[in-house]
Amino acid sequence: MAKSKKIKPKKLKPKKITPEVGICILLLLISTIVAFYPSFTSDFTNWDDEVYIQRNELIYSLSWKNIQAIFNWNNPVSANYHPITILSLAINYHFGKLSPFGYHLVNLIFHLLNSILVFFLVLKLTKQKWEWALITALVFSIHPMHVESVAWVSERKDVLYVFFLLAGLLAYQRYTKHLKPVGLLLPLLLFVLAILSKAMAVVFPVLLLLVDYWNNRKPDQRMFLEKIPFFLLSLWFGWLAYTVQQAGGGIPEATNFSYLQKISFASYGFVMYIAKLFVPIQLSAFYPYPSLSTAGYMPVFYYIAPFISFLLVGLTGWFYKRNKIIAFGLAFYMITIALVLQLISVGAVVMAERYSYLPYVGLGFILGGGFSYLYRSITLGKNLRYALIGITGLYFIIMGILTYQQSKVWNSSESLWTNVINLHGYAVPKAYKNRGNYLAKNGRIPEGMKDFEIAIQLTPNDGDILESLANSYASQGKLDKALPLFSRALENSKSNPSVYYNRGVVYAQLKQFDKALQDFNTAESKGQPLMSILPSRAHIWLEQGQYDKSIADYSLLIQKKPKEGRFYLQRGKVYYTKKSFQSALKDFESGQKLLPNIGESYYLKGLTYLQMGNKDQARSNIIKAQQLKHQVPKQILDAVK
Repeated sequence: MAKSKKIKPKKLKPKKITPEVGICILLLLISTIVAFYPSFTSDFTNWDDEVYIQRNELIYSLSWKNIQAIFNWNNPVSANYHPITILSLAINYHFGKLSPFGYHLVNLIFHLLNSILVFFLVLKLTKQKWEWALITALVFSIHPMHVESVAWVSERKDVLYVFFLLAGLLAYQRYTKHLKPVGLLLPLLLFVLAILSKAMAVVFPVLLLLVDYWNNRKPDQRMFLEKIPFFLLSLWFGWLAYTVQQAGGGIPEATNFSYLQKISFASYGFVMYIAKLFVPIQLSAFYPYPSLSTAGYMPVFYYIAPFISFLLVGLTGWFYKRNKIIAFGLAFYMITIALVLQLISVGAVVMAERYSYLPYVGLGFILGGGFSYLYRSITLGKNLRYALIGITGLYFIIMGILTYQQSKVWNSSESLWTNVINLHGYAVPKAYKNRGNYLAKNGRIPEGMKDFEIAIQLTPNDGDILESLANSYASQGKLDKALPLFSRALENSKSNPSVYYNRGVVYAQLKQFDKALQDFNTAESKGQPLMSILPSRAHIWLEQGQYDKSIADYSLLIQKKPKEGRFYLQRGKVYYTKKSFQSALKDFESGQKLLPNIGESYYLKGLTYLQMGNKDQARSNIIKAQQLKHQVPKQILDAVK
C-alpha cells in the first residue's frame, strides 16, 4: 500500500503594497510635512513648555535612577502621570538639550506615523478600500484643528498615546482574524504604553468592542471575558489619573457652575468639534468659558447645543442597524471625546483643539466612507467622478493651507497669545499675562508691563500676574517696587513656590541674605526645583564667607549638569577667593573647555596663575582674554608685563 504524502500547510505570504497604497502613503507624508513645515522653526512657548521641558529636572538624565523617578506616580508633571511621554522628552533632551527643533521634529514624526496607522487601520477595516483609508487619514493628518497637538511640544503626550492606541487597534484587528489568546498580548502591551503616555487612552477597551461591532462579531461570553484585563487596567489608571489631577489642582476650575451649565458646556464642545471639522475658522489656543449676562444667562447657542447633542446620540443608535459606517464613525467620535467634554472640568477652557486629535478619526471615517461609496458607484458618470475628486481635493488643499497658517501661530509665545487676544480680547487675562512674560523675558519690558497692567485690571487678585509685574520691576532694578508686589502676590498664592524664590532673589540683591535664604527654603519645601535655587544660594554663601557651603552647592549643580561651563567658573571663583588656587585652576580649565570662546575663563586662569607666581602663563591667558573682548583692568595688565 502506497504511503500517503504529507501535505505541508501553505505559508501565508504577506500582502504586497499595491501601487495605489504606495501613492497614498507618499501623498500623506508629503502633504503633512508641507502643511506643518512652519513648526520646524518654532520656538518653545511659555504655555507648559517651561514645565515639561525647560524647567523639568526629570528629563535631564537617562540614568536608571532617574528613569525610576520618571515612572514614580508621586512625580507627576503638570498634574499628569504620563511617564512614557516624559521619558520621550528625556531622550530628546539627551540628544539635543534645549534646542526646540528636535522636539518639534519628533512630534511631527509621530504625527506622520499616526497618519499612516490611521490609513492602514481603515484599510484593514474596509477590506483594502484605499480611497476610504486615504480620505480618513487626510482628515486626520492635515486638518488645522490638529496643529495644537503637533506644533505644541507639550502635547507630545497626544501624538504618543495615539500612536500606541492606533497600533493597538491594528493589533486587535489582526487578532480578530484567528482569535488565538496569545494574540491579545500585543494589544494589551500597546494599551499599557498608550495609557502611560496619556490618560485619555482609558477608552481603548470600549474601542475594542466597537471594532467587534464593525467586524460583525457575534456577542458571546468569550468576547466580553477577553476584555476584562483591559477594563481593569482602564479603571485603575483612570482612578490614578483623576487622583493625580485632583491633587495637582487640575480639576476644581469650574465647580461653581451648575449641572445645567456643565451639560451645556459639554454639549457645546461636542457640537463645535464637529462644526470645526467642516469650518475650521477662528482657531485658538484658548477657548474661555462664556460670559454670563447680568441676569446669569449663557449665550443662546449653549441652550440649543444639548438638543443637537442628544439628537446626534439618538441618530447613532438609529443607524446602529441601518448604516454601520455612520454608526461606527459617530460612536468612535463619542467614545474618544466623552472624557474631555468638561462635565468634569479639567482646566479653564470650554473646549480645546487638541481634544479633537483622535476623535476626528471617527468623523473622517464617515467622510471617507461617503467618498468611497460615491467613487465606486456604478451609476456615477466619469465627469461626476472627476468633479467628486476635484471638490475633495480642493477641500484638502484648503485644509492644508489653513494648517500651514495655523502652524505659524505656534511659532512663539508672542504670536500664540496675540492670536488669542485678537480672538477673545479681555475674556482671557492669561493671554495678556503670558504675552507680557514673553515680552519682558526678551528685553521688551515696557511692552510686557503694559500687558501685565491690563491683566491685573481684569483679575486684580491673580497672584501669577502680580508676580510677573514684580519680576518686571526687579529686572529694571526697581527693587523697592518689586518687593510689595511679591508680598501681595503671596497673599493670593501662598502655595506658589516661584513667588518665594523670586522674592528671595530680590532680597539677595538687597543684601538681606537671611530673608533670602528663608524664602529659598520655603520655595524648595513648596516644590520649587532645587536646581533653580542653587546658583543664587551658592552666591549668598560666597557673600557670607561660607565657602564650603558655596562649593557644595556648585558641586551639586555640576553633578546634575556636568556640561554647564558657567558652574565650573563660579565654583572656581569660590576656590580662588578661598585661596585654593590649584582647585580654582582646575575648575577654570574645565570651564574653558566647555566655553572656549568666553574671555572670562582665560581671564580667571590668568589671575590664578598670577597669584601662583607663574607670570608667563598669566600673561598668555590675559592676552587671550583681551582678544576675546573681555575687559581687563589696567592694574592686571601692568602686573603681567
